[in-house]
Amino acid sequence: MLQNTTVEWGSVRGGGTFGVINIGRNSSGHTSNSKSSLEILVEIAVVIPVIVKVVVYLVVVVVVVVVVVVVVVVVVVVVVVVVEVVAIAAADVVVVVVVVVVVVVVVVVVVVVVVVVVVVVVVVVVGKGRRGGDIYFKSIIKNSRRQEHVSRKCRNLLLGREKRRVRGSGIRTSYVD
Repeated sequence: MLQNTTVEWGSVRGGGTFGVINIGRNSSGHTSNSKSSLEILVEIAVVIPVIVKVVVYLVVVVVVVVVVVVVVVVVVVVVVVVVEVVAIAAADVVVVVVVVVVVVVVVVVVVVVVVVVVVVVVVVVVGKGRRGGDIYFKSIIKNSRRQEHVSRKCRNLLLGREKRRVRGSGIRTSYVD
């Protein structure tokens, strides 16, 4: 599967030796450029959970941004309509000023509420599966993390990179790429 496999031996403090098998590296330590189809497939399998997680994050962010934009547009339209109606109905300047102040306060409150909701959604749903978040999103994130771990383990096993330590013998064997 891979060429240019070398073995390096060394000693560890306190006695004992260790051997490092360099798979796919030549004697100067450079990795060979040729990759087997198994290696390529395993690398793709490891990347898939990460892509799923990124897509979920992007969908949540896009939905939140769309909601914020819609709320802001609706509030602005309502403000403009109310100001126009009041200005036409009452020529009194004091009434117009009071209405404008009330509308501005309402707009500020709505924007603050939307921002708080966005922050809560991002922290709870997209965050690390904390309590109170959407179970669906939490399960996707947990499954993708677990799958990432399993994929990494499978990849290391398939490519012979797992690390083993023989207890009591003072010999450590590492398989690295």
